[in-house]
Amino acid sequence: MISISMLKAIVKDYTASPHLSRVPEPQLIIDEAENVEAFDAACTGNGPITPIYLFVTSHVAQVISGCEKVLDLGCGSGRLLTQHALANPRISFTAIDLSTEMLGRADEHLRENHIQNVDLRVQDMTNLKDFANQTFDAVISSLALHHLPDERSLEACFKEIRRVLKPNGRIFLYDYCLPKIPGTIDYLLSRTSSDQPKVLNEDALNSMKAAFPYAYFKQLIRENFPDNIETYTTALCSFMTILKSPSRKLSRDHEKHFHSIYQSLNAKNRQIYQDVAQLFKFNGLKSLIK
Repeated sequence: MISISMLKAIVKDYTASPHLSRVPEPQLIIDEAENVEAFDAACTGNGPITPIYLFVTSHVAQVISGCEKVLDLGCGSGRLLTQHALANPRISFTAIDLSTEMLGRADEHLRENHIQNVDLRVQDMTNLKDFANQTFDAVISSLALHHLPDERSLEACFKEIRRVLKPNGRIFLYDYCLPKIPGTIDYLLSRTSSDQPKVLNEDALNSMKAAFPYAYFKQLIRENFPDNIETYTTALCSFMTILKSPSRKLSRDHEKHFHSIYQSLNAKNRQIYQDVAQLFKFNGLKSLIK
């Protein structure tokens, strides 16, 4: 069940007139050790990003099921990538990021978990020059697209995704969307700000202000991909989007894997998970975890 405070915030945004404009991030590559450490810590155990990662990972698994080669754009510190690789050991992942500090941390996590089905590379998601046409069965990305400086860069990224995908290739793209009013951002950040260091709160604020509008994501999907790509956003207030190929059925063991992770979350993070899941469910995207 969605929380009352979340419902009030999104209704307020829904009834407001838009007056927010996108503000690109002051720093497009996260290389400072303090920022990398703070982001990485937020993705572990019962960190504030953990429930979002669980929601994303369970949906990614349904999209890439049956694939052999998957490209992950903007893998960051590798916490989510590690979850993808552990949940899908038969898939070969290639993961890129522009931050060598982030990739170094990702390499540590992969080694700690004895993961051997991932190749890490320094690469620009708007110019995938290392990869030939029609190389990958699927391209995925989570909370990375808002780091791009402008709409031209996002357009270039979508064209590169289309180029490196095999015919009938699959996609899963998840990111923030720009809300209508500043108060929505303030509310969303307030839910986790007490659990995070100041540097991460600042990064989160910059990230949400740098998000692209949902309408622009939908436009790029129409221009670059087949009609079967599904587009979803959070109900009433577009502050998150998921652009994806149709889901495939997972095995019972695969489903149990994600349910067990959910059961390990504390009460606060379960509520965050349920809030996000319900807001997407209202617009047609059902959660694997009930």
